[in-house]
Amino acid sequence: VANETLEGFITDQYPQICRNEADNLVFYPIDNREQIGVVRLKNSIEKLIRDENTQREIPLRWIVLLDEIIKRKSSSSYLNLSEVRELAFEAGLTSSGELEDALTLFHERGSLVHLKSTAVLNEFVIIKPQWLITNISKLIRDKSLHPFNPKEIEAAGLGDDLQLLLDKSLVTRDFLSFVWNSSELPFMLDFMQHGLLLSRWTSDKYLVPSLLHPAPENIQGSGLKCVFDFSKTFLPTGVFERLIC
Repeated sequence: VANETLEGFITDQYPQICRNEADNLVFYPIDNREQIGVVRLKNSIEKLIRDENTQREIPLRWIVLLDEIIKRKSSSSYLNLSEVRELAFEAGLTSSGELEDALTLFHERGSLVHLKSTAVLNEFVIIKPQWLITNISKLIRDKSLHPFNPKEIEAAGLGDDLQLLLDKSLVTRDFLSFVWNSSELPFMLDFMQHGLLLSRWTSDKYLVPSLLHPAPENIQGSGLKCVFDFSKTFLPTGVFERLIC
């Protein structure tokens, strides 16, 4: 059943998926407890990596650049694009186009994170992905396990802002400036919005969909109502999140 369900939309939407030819499936069933299927998956990954279509010769100067970028991990979580340009010049890269190609490759291989959806995102080269997760968790958290520090927030004059977040899942720009470094705020705002983790509500407020409270079971009220039924069709990633926002 799982295979038939996946087959329905994977064939056309994701032709690049490596199928499980041995079992004639589009996925690799694995039992972590008994280690069943793990070796087969490992062998398939290694075979794919060795495939000539995934091999690519790159200039030595790109490796030099990557080494220099990685060295900065000990002192920084990210680099500004201007800093990377200086490293690229020292490594021997000859143009902005070559640097863009190198960063795209490093991003695709998971060596760093470089997003280009907006001008602000493009200016940051993340060399410690954990930094992103840490910043996200400063806002999106389970309040029962990782509560905010009300005394610290009250001292900053943001008590009402915290209550607004807890009650209505709306966060003010002032509160975001408090939890994130001011120099990182523009990047995090763009990142969170493009990742559907935030949605602009007003000029100075944002909705945090993942913090919305469940609706009461017997909700009463007047006005228009609707039902979204996605059971018989494929829903592109992000559409439902946008509807919620």
